[in-house]
Amino acid sequence: MTLVLNRKIVLLGVLVMLFAVAVHREFLAVFGWGNGGYSMDPNNPNYGTHDWIAHHALDWLPQVEKQFILENLATYLYGTELPDNKNAPDGIGDTTKHHVYFFANGSLQDDIGAVRAQEEYNNALSLYKSGQTVDAVKRLGMMTHYIADLAVFGHVMGSGTDWGAETHHSDYEDYVEQRTDSYDDDFNIFLQFDGSLDVITAYDAALNLAYDTTFDVDGDLTCVWMDQNYNWSDPTFRNRCGESINLAVNLITDVLHTFALEVQEHHIAVPFHYQEKEYYCGPACLEMVFDYYGEDINQTEIADVAGTVGAPYYSTFTDELRRAAHFSNISTSIGDELPDINITGYTLRSLGYAAFESNGMTIEDLKHYVDMDKPLILLMWYSEYHRSGHYRVLTGYNATHFFLHDPWNTEWGGKYGGPDIAFNYTFFLDLWSYSGNWALYVEPWRLQVSAPTKITPGTAFKVNVTITYPEPPPGAINTYPASACNATIFLPENVQLIHGETAKKTVGRGFLNAGESANVSWTLIANSYVTGKITIEVEGLVSGHVAPHPPNYPEYDYKDRIGAKTTFTIETEDNTPPQIGIPTREPQGDVQTFQEVKISVNVTDAESGVETVILSFTTDGGATWENRTMDFNASTSLYEAFIPGQEAETTVQFK
Repeated sequence: MTLVLNRKIVLLGVLVMLFAVAVHREFLAVFGWGNGGYSMDPNNPNYGTHDWIAHHALDWLPQVEKQFILENLATYLYGTELPDNKNAPDGIGDTTKHHVYFFANGSLQDDIGAVRAQEEYNNALSLYKSGQTVDAVKRLGMMTHYIADLAVFGHVMGSGTDWGAETHHSDYEDYVEQRTDSYDDDFNIFLQFDGSLDVITAYDAALNLAYDTTFDVDGDLTCVWMDQNYNWSDPTFRNRCGESINLAVNLITDVLHTFALEVQEHHIAVPFHYQEKEYYCGPACLEMVFDYYGEDINQTEIADVAGTVGAPYYSTFTDELRRAAHFSNISTSIGDELPDINITGYTLRSLGYAAFESNGMTIEDLKHYVDMDKPLILLMWYSEYHRSGHYRVLTGYNATHFFLHDPWNTEWGGKYGGPDIAFNYTFFLDLWSYSGNWALYVEPWRLQVSAPTKITPGTAFKVNVTITYPEPPPGAINTYPASACNATIFLPENVQLIHGETAKKTVGRGFLNAGESANVSWTLIANSYVTGKITIEVEGLVSGHVAPHPPNYPEYDYKDRIGAKTTFTIETEDNTPPQIGIPTREPQGDVQTFQEVKISVNVTDAESGVETVILSFTTDGGATWENRTMDFNASTSLYEAFIPGQEAETTVQFK
């Protein structure tokens, strides 16, 4: 509970000295390429140079990358005018931020235009990923404006730059506007695709364009030259203008291409672990998945459970790795990786997870699991030479590549290893062919809890949990139905089950098939104030089989407890206000110039206790307040804070 002290005391004299410093600033509003006028109807935007540049930037994109923009083309073009138009309902009008300046030595002086381009790119990306496609497209149109402006020499020159202020700006842009006010217009002759779609940030695209406009690739047709030799009858001047516009269009095309790749990209934040031994790739991958969902299980323990073997086999067999995912405290490991001992359940976790082997999943299946943030363990060829198998964890994809955590340490040799390594789709499929597109899907049961965040002492409340046994993947070899399914609730002190309730309950009919869900609920009551944690553990029994494996492991059947556990916090409502005493100060009498003042106060709360006490003080009559967190002095049982010393004749109020 956060408390604010309400008593105000004047510490010093009554005369308040005030002074104000006036600072004069001039802002130069620099307008860029024409927008064709500001649009009255966003669904039918006026067409100008900014529209023309942004529109033609779509020409060289693959259809799949630009389709979402074409479906909202009017919104995209409307967005191009908003950085200039502050009067539109969604306008910006930040025309003082449409420039990039370089020093004569080539170093960057002011990157604000590039910063704004990147900000709008980031806004578009966030909106698109949240499903707000139309707004994302509008933001992309806005982004193109900031980049395109930097093809104008007036946006790289200014009175505070090494180049001085430009003379020709509006007349330059007006001339271009007359030749770019429709999609098919005179300046189309300057447009030429540079032949490649590159990955580049909006920020870097803006800087690259500004640098070219400033210095020219050959160093002669610079921004200063363009301003001093303004002459549309001069082919050199005219062609240099066309060159700048064409570069702007190509760079915006690259940024939109980058955006398309990024929105097609998804990554799972799976913790990475290197394999601890040269033949531990399987245990290392399972450790990563375990660590992603919960406890970071010891890699050697996993290897012992999975029957991992060294020379000459250097292997973890696929059914043994699945069995290691199911492993619980009703089973005992039989491997040779833990000297002289075997374990009954993992040290950090007694329950196993759901686990399914699969053969024959497709690329689209893999993407679907990544989109759901569910990593998969894949058995692949290590390299293109097809000499040995190797486990990896699928962590992401984009339009051209899959990303995988490869536990191999390249210090041992080999060229593939480390977090999020990228394989293009063709190479990936070649490597994944090692064992018929084998995959292992591992996940604890999903528990979704519904409970009040605040409870009232003496009033019953209900806790409900929805239990889901994860669905098997396409091509699952076995689905491992669960029996003896039950859920148990563990309660903090002062919270009890109501009469007739039991802590352990059967889930559904006691059986759950993979992909099925069931609900369990309990009615509880708190006898007094409490802040505590409730834990729910859910389990079921599954049976599995492991085939015989070299060097001398026999086949065997096993049973394991699989499921999940979740913990959440409950808190009773505290409706009783705290007791706040009368604050005191030291010194009690006159306060000297720049003398620190200690404020002390007694604060108590009979129910939830005191979490934080805040002292607020002002030296300007309450226009602004500064906060200090008060410290508890155990020897005096008072909360204390200090107000810093002030100049003479300053009035200080605190509360």
